[in-house]
Amino acid sequence: LNILCIDDEQWSRDVMKRFLACEGHQVALTESGTAGLEAFKKGNFDLIIVDRAMPDMSGDLVAAKVKKTQPDMPILLVTGFGEVMKDAGESPAGVDAILSKPVSHEELHDAIAKLMGS
Repeated sequence: LNILCIDDEQWSRDVMKRFLACEGHQVALTESGTAGLEAFKKGNFDLIIVDRAMPDMSGDLVAAKVKKTQPDMPILLVTGFGEVMKDAGESPAGVDAILSKPVSHEELHDAIAKLMGS
């Protein structure tokens, strides 16, 4: 898959890239919601993984903007608030699945497989 990963934390981007690349995925990394949207407009991605809490633009807003132009784009939200969101039944518009940080390789693999229908 060609995956866009948007996260303001370098360590999180590095972990995601390592997990995804070892499974053979192509990974584009951006450090902000704004940069992520620009990359999305220029690229041809199969999946977007986005952090929720970022200083310039939340992952919720990124997801909503992506879905306006490409409603079928799968979006995985990876956040430190994942369990709180799941417990509250909170699912932002445009987000197809939520994982809690820190995410394990297996959790990421399973979420992607589910989103991509494989």
